[in-house]
Amino acid sequence: MVYPGAPNKKRFRFFILFFGIWAAVLTVRLFYLSVIKRESSLRAMESESLSSRRVSSLRGALYSASGQRLVYSKRIAVLCLKTNVEYRQLSDLMLEVLQKELGIPRALIYRELLRGGDRDLVIIKEKCTKRDLELLARYLLNDKSFLVKMKASRLYDVQALKHYGRSLKKRLSFFEQRYNDELAGQDWVYEEMLDKNGQAITETHRDIHEF
Repeated sequence: MVYPGAPNKKRFRFFILFFGIWAAVLTVRLFYLSVIKRESSLRAMESESLSSRRVSSLRGALYSASGQRLVYSKRIAVLCLKTNVEYRQLSDLMLEVLQKELGIPRALIYRELLRGGDRDLVIIKEKCTKRDLELLARYLLNDKSFLVKMKASRLYDVQALKHYGRSLKKRLSFFEQRYNDELAGQDWVYEEMLDKNGQAITETHRDIHEF
């Protein structure tokens, strides 16, 4: 015997079942977004950090009345060693490469580490050439004890030194002091995000202009 209300009951049960499945899927999705995804996002944010960096401007050059360059600034690559490293922790292979290929005696490295004091880094070689940097990239790529930094150096033109002699530096000191603000220039400041390995995330680079 078929009751008049039987089809409506089946349809109602179908809607209840469908609504129950939809609610369960929605609950699982909300749980994923609010708990699991949130925790992973927080972990990602904790592993990243905002770094503000400053690139010092190069001091301007000075010229004579006839247009001859007298003194100028140039960035040079310097090889640094972290002072929290003990000499005995450095491998013989590394010390051999530094001595034979870059001309850095073992005694100099040992002495600089002893004199490190409160400094985080000590310079063990200045004015690294392109060949030096290629060797360093080959041998020191995975060694975090060493670091190559760019340093601004004030240089006197060779031809100017020949022409004016050793007194050139003393004669230019007056102009260095008088026009100090103009020669100093303006530093370049920028911000960027670093990942958990300390590598810069390119998309997050932002220049900061200071006036």
